[in-house]
Amino acid sequence: MVFARLIAVLLFVFCAFPAASMGSKEKQETKTDLAAADILIAEKNYKEALKLLVKTASEKKDHFDSAQKRMRSILMLTQSYDTLAKVLMDTAEQNPEDLDKILAISKKLREIEAAARSDNTRNVVNQIFISARFSRYGRDLNRIMIEARMLLDKGEINAALLKYQSGFSLYAEEFREAKVGDEIENTVRQNLQTLTSGTETLARTAAALRNSASQASRLEDGIASKNGLLAASRLAADAMNALITIKNQAEVIKNYFETEGEALTEAGIGRNAVSRLFVISYLITGREFQSVREGMLGAYDAYWNLVYPILEEKYIAALLDTQDNIWQELSAGNWNAALQTAQSGAEIAAGFEALAQKYISFTAGDDSAHISIFDSAVPAAKAEIYANSRALAKAVNYENGAAQAGASYSAFTSRQTFSDSVIEVKEGRLPIADALKIETQNRAELTEMAGILDDGLKGVQADITAIGNIGAGVDITNGKTALVNARSIMQGLSGQILKDEETSVIRYFTLVAQKLGVETAALEKDKARADAFLAGEKKKNESGDVYTARYPAQALALFSGFSGKLKTALEEAENAGAALNNEPERIPRGKNFTALQKELDSLINRLRALSEDSGIKSAEAKARVTEAEALKREGDSRLVLAREALKARNFDKAREETGKTAELYNSSLEIQESDAIHKIWDEQLVPLNAEIARIEYEMVIGEVRAMVTKGRALYFDGEYENAEEVLMRASNRWAVVSTTPEPEVAYWLSLARGALSLQSGRTVPQTSPLYKTMSQLLNSAQKNYDDGIALIGAGKRGEGEQKLHAAKGQINEIRVLFPINRDAGILDLRIDQILEKENFERAFSLRLQTAIAEAKRGSREAYADMQNLAEIKPDYPGIQRALYQAEIDIGLRVPPQDNSAVTRADALVRRAKGLMGTPPRYEDALALINEALRINPNSTDAMALKDRLQLATARQNVTVIDRSTEQNYIRAVSELQRGNTIIALSIVQRLLQNPANQNSVKINDLRRRIEAMM
Repeated sequence: MVFARLIAVLLFVFCAFPAASMGSKEKQETKTDLAAADILIAEKNYKEALKLLVKTASEKKDHFDSAQKRMRSILMLTQSYDTLAKVLMDTAEQNPEDLDKILAISKKLREIEAAARSDNTRNVVNQIFISARFSRYGRDLNRIMIEARMLLDKGEINAALLKYQSGFSLYAEEFREAKVGDEIENTVRQNLQTLTSGTETLARTAAALRNSASQASRLEDGIASKNGLLAASRLAADAMNALITIKNQAEVIKNYFETEGEALTEAGIGRNAVSRLFVISYLITGREFQSVREGMLGAYDAYWNLVYPILEEKYIAALLDTQDNIWQELSAGNWNAALQTAQSGAEIAAGFEALAQKYISFTAGDDSAHISIFDSAVPAAKAEIYANSRALAKAVNYENGAAQAGASYSAFTSRQTFSDSVIEVKEGRLPIADALKIETQNRAELTEMAGILDDGLKGVQADITAIGNIGAGVDITNGKTALVNARSIMQGLSGQILKDEETSVIRYFTLVAQKLGVETAALEKDKARADAFLAGEKKKNESGDVYTARYPAQALALFSGFSGKLKTALEEAENAGAALNNEPERIPRGKNFTALQKELDSLINRLRALSEDSGIKSAEAKARVTEAEALKREGDSRLVLAREALKARNFDKAREETGKTAELYNSSLEIQESDAIHKIWDEQLVPLNAEIARIEYEMVIGEVRAMVTKGRALYFDGEYENAEEVLMRASNRWAVVSTTPEPEVAYWLSLARGALSLQSGRTVPQTSPLYKTMSQLLNSAQKNYDDGIALIGAGKRGEGEQKLHAAKGQINEIRVLFPINRDAGILDLRIDQILEKENFERAFSLRLQTAIAEAKRGSREAYADMQNLAEIKPDYPGIQRALYQAEIDIGLRVPPQDNSAVTRADALVRRAKGLMGTPPRYEDALALINEALRINPNSTDAMALKDRLQLATARQNVTVIDRSTEQNYIRAVSELQRGNTIIALSIVQRLLQNPANQNSVKINDLRRRIEAMM
């Protein structure tokens, strides 16, 4: 009412003011406003159109009429809406069953609902429309279901499907208005198209179903109808396959509509929109609790039932007749006739199984009970038919196999006569290879026949058990009888074949065992010879020691020679044993069978033991040969390196390489006896060691002489530490070639070490852990001394003496650990010069006399005290002479030569020269020279003659051990490395009992190493 009054007021106001003239620009703007208002009216946006029209009428007087005309049209729409709304409400209240009128008025009102005066009126109109349309859909759906059922009852199946499809449009508009999305809308559209296409397909194929049923119904019951029955099945096949596909698609589509409908409901989509999906599902499944299934699925069932029951009945009759015929032919031994009948029966059984599978596929989506028959689920409604038909089909298959075996056995017995091949071989009338071929052929034919029957008996028994477990309420008499009959035929035939099989088995494996026994004995003999080579034999070397000489190369040749024969024999034995053990259970395990098993097992075990042990020992022999050859090659390489090192005068390297060569050759010989290595060792390695030792001995003589000369010079220069280092090198160098210390080197080394021992402790070495502490104490004592002197010089004697006493206390701390420290001792004397100034001279003299006396007895502390006193008063009368004598007394300085000693040394040199005539007595001469140098260490004549003597005796002084000794030396080293020190020492001690080895540096060094570890 407010909306109408507003329009009336506006019209009154506009009429009271006539339109004024406007310019062209204003006219153009007004035309534009009117066009915009027309657009709003077309869009049913009446409120905004009125606002624009009011503005245009008030501002543009020359277009007042046009604006007013448009406002009147809007008012008329509003009045029209009110009038129709009242009629709709009255009809809905007074005549609600007049759905057509209510829906027609509602449709007009919805077209102009934008002109409604209020939202409340609009909502009421919409509710009436929705309710009416929902009632109309329900009425239409019920009508469709009733009419379609009537069509089904009359056999008009395609018309019924079309009737169901007519309901696809129900709620289509609401579903479209709900805007559920393109994906869902497209899927719904495609599914409906699939259902529609299915109906069209069935309309085209229905004739094939009816024709097939017509042909089958005219056939007689029995095997004679086979060809016609198969033809009728082929005629219906495509149509039935199409029907299966269409029905399965319908099931899937039904499930989709139900699932999607539930999902949309949960998503809040309106009930009317979602109802379309549920209605389609309802059209597919039909009404519940009806005497027959309705809906599109019911129509599909109707198509199926046109032909399937007739085909099923004819197939069952044909299978039963086939089974009767086969049984009669088999019982009479008519194998070939039975084969022909079985072939026809197999075709009938295959045809019916294909038909049954179609039924199973067609009913796969039905919510009905199923039962397992021969590991396959079938509808419970067909349990009896399918159980018997499948049992009949299986029986036909087994009987077909029995007929084949019977025909083969009949042919075999008609041409085969058994002779005792084992006796013929034993008597020499038949080669064993030919006998085996004969028995192999016989057995192959019998096994093939028996295998067919054996497999058949296992299968038929399993099927008899399976059909018996189907359950109560299912009559399986026909199927079970057929299976039992098939089993009976196979059992009888199998018993006949079994006797001939047993005879052939015993003969065949007896021949195999005889052949393998001869081969095994020969192989064992070859193996024993190879084992003997690998184990080796006891021999004695040059030293009389017993060792084992092994020959893996010879053993490997034998192993390789018979390995192929052994492999072949073992494979043959294992195959024979496996074949015998795997003989079918139908073959009786009598005493002959058991005896053969034991004989073959024994042969297999013997051959396996031979094979396993031969394999291990062959691999061992090969590894030993390879290792021995590798060790020899490396030894040869080391021998070359030793010669190169000797040429370069690298004696350590040369000795190292010859030692490694000996170890490698010895290791190779322990593995593989070799005359070649023995020859190389005796003719090359031993002479090379002698050459290395001789040349090095000659060089060592010169090197040691040079080092002794240098060490003496350093000693006389007071460089005792350097002298000791040089002389120690000389001692070590000499030890390389001799086990006896060099006397001259030992003499000068003792002097150098004595001098060093006197210098030890005079200073604190920087490497000492106490160096930092002692340095701090000494620096602090020096500072207290300097401060004390300064205070006394400044007239503060008391304070100065306190500083000096403090310094003296610090000095005492140093001298606790380093009693002869030079800096501490000198500083202590300087402090005494100040603190005991009046008595210092007398104390100095007394202290010097005491030090001189103690030095004569070798006191290091006394000599150090003399050094400190000499630094304080270097000009003190007699102090330098006393210090020189003290150095002689304590062994720091070589005393002046005694003329009598020089004379005696020279006499010894002359006597030594006299011993160098013919024949020379070098060892006695060398002993005299060493004595001369002991008396007069500075005798240059003795030194020169000593060097000549040592060079002259170089070759005879060189100790070279032979091959046997070297091998025992290596054994001792090996025992030591394994921790067997007692065994190692016993070997070395036995070697040193030989005078030729007593001066061997390497043997004596090994003895010392062993003793150090014990």
